[in-house]
Order: sequence, then C-alpha cells, then structure tokens
Amino acid sequence: TADASMAEDASGLCGIGALSGVFHASGVLADATVGNQSLSSIRSVFAPKVDAMDRLMSSLSFHPGAITVLFSSVASLTGSPGQINYSAANSALDMLATSSTGRGMASVSIQWGAWAGGGMAGNDASTRARVERTGIGLVEPGIGLDAMANLVLGLNQASVVTCIPFTWERFISIQYRRSDVPAIFLNYAHFKKAEKSARNKRRASKKVASRPEAPGAGV
Repeated sequence: TADASMAEDASGLCGIGALSGVFHASGVLADATVGNQSLSSIRSVFAPKVDAMDRLMSSLSFHPGAITVLFSSVASLTGSPGQINYSAANSALDMLATSSTGRGMASVSIQWGAWAGGGMAGNDASTRARVERTGIGLVEPGIGLDAMANLVLGLNQASVVTCIPFTWERFISIQYRRSDVPAIFLNYAHFKKAEKSARNKRRASKKVASRPEAPGAGV
C-alpha cells in the first residue's frame, strides 16, 4: 500500500515491478454548508481524492497495462447537503476516469453509496437512517464486492458507473417532487408511476373486498 497524497509514495510506483492494478479508495469528510466552506475544508477533501490521483496518473504511465479502479461516491451523481466539497472531489474522480479511458487506459470510477456495516456512513445509525429515507439503500458487502469484480472484468464497458440499490419511487418523489426529473433519471421515472399504479390497484381491491354485499346478492 502507499499514501498517494504523498509525492514520494506516488513516485515510488515507478520503480516497482509489474503493476497489475491500482484501487484508489482514499477519502475524508469536512462537511459544512456552502457559506461555511473554506479553502482549508476544500483542500482537505480534494487532497486524498484528486491530488493523490493526479500524482498516481503520472506514475501509472510507466505501467500501461495496469487497471485503475477509483472509489467515487453517489454524492457526485445526486449531490449531498453539506458536502459540496466532497461532491466536487468525487466528480473530479469521475472525470479523471473518463479522461483516462479516452487515452486508452483501463479505468473505471465507481459511484458508491453507503456500505452496510462499515465505511464513512454505514457505521453511523443516524446517517444510515437518513440515507434510507431518501430511497437510497445501503450496499451489502457481498453484493458490492461482486459488482466490483464484474466491473474490473469488464473495464472496457464504461468509465463511470453507479453501484447503489435505489428505491426509485421514493427517491424520485423525494428528490424531485417540486421540479422535473433530470434527464439522467428519466429512464427510471416509470418505476414511480408503475409502483403508484400497482398500489392504487391494491387499495381498490381491498375496498371492493371489504364492501358489504347488497341484500339479495348472489340469490
């Protein structure tokens, strides 16, 4: 392992033997509302994610066959209250993966949600409950590892992917109830309508079943 935020550690990758892959999973939080963000809070979040990856990229040019897996976040996709610095840093990782793929490198950036039982959010009960209320479920470790293995084996498929169990009806209703659904989620908006329609049918069936028969019915 190496601390890629340190120039010495990152440059040390040039001198090692054959390198098959790099998993860039570092990250820290410095949450604050927009008005309370500072240059320090932005730098502290960008350092382990973006600055470190910039250093790694120069070293990876010596290992053209190495795969690069970047651990991004759903915050890059949906935004996150109080985490504008974290959202931006992960968006930068996504762009780095896209740029690397365009240059012929095997690279993928995975926008993870909170992992169950661990990680930056999964260990905090209040954060876990808040996340689930928005329609974004926790990533079970077994499912997450299987997904990551499949992505590594198919790195030529996409440079940025999202790995999160969404409850689409709840997510779209909560996130976009006062505005139009963004184009990126339009393919999933029909889940909201389908689930609502199915729920209305179940309610109608219950009403019919509980309605008392009229006198003489069935005679």
